[in-house]
Amino acid sequence: MCLFDFTGYSRFDGLQLTPELILYPDVKPEDPYYESVNIATILGFARGFPSENDSPFHPEQPVSRIHALKMLLQAMDVMQWKERAELKAELGGVQALRAQKTPFADIDPRIPSMWWYPRYVNFAHLTRVIDDKDFFAPNKPLTQGVLEQWLKNALNL
Repeated sequence: MCLFDFTGYSRFDGLQLTPELILYPDVKPEDPYYESVNIATILGFARGFPSENDSPFHPEQPVSRIHALKMLLQAMDVMQWKERAELKAELGGVQALRAQKTPFADIDPRIPSMWWYPRYVNFAHLTRVIDDKDFFAPNKPLTQGVLEQWLKNALNL
């Protein structure tokens, strides 16, 4: 089902299932992360960048803190992705989507790319997976130390 969902929103015309699985134009079978990226996509943990031309994955870019948090919570099966329309319907409309509150001053759901951030950071904050104070720095690269702390905290859920 996740793969079917992915194929529905991907803008990559070169998507193929055989002879090799090609889900992203920049993730080739000879790449060392090919299998991991494809498995994460099929399981619904990774989504690439479907809004960009050809829906790339950008495997060489560092992972941002917000995307790492999303993947961690989804891998733990405590949260699942919701499309914008689903979250908007759940919250009661576009105004409610934009009015989501969060304890972090650097997360604003009125910014088009941040509409989904509050759901993840609020859950992680309430469950003490993250212990950031006033700023979360969602788009900064994740560091090894922060990941290790989040994993340690998540084991207590």
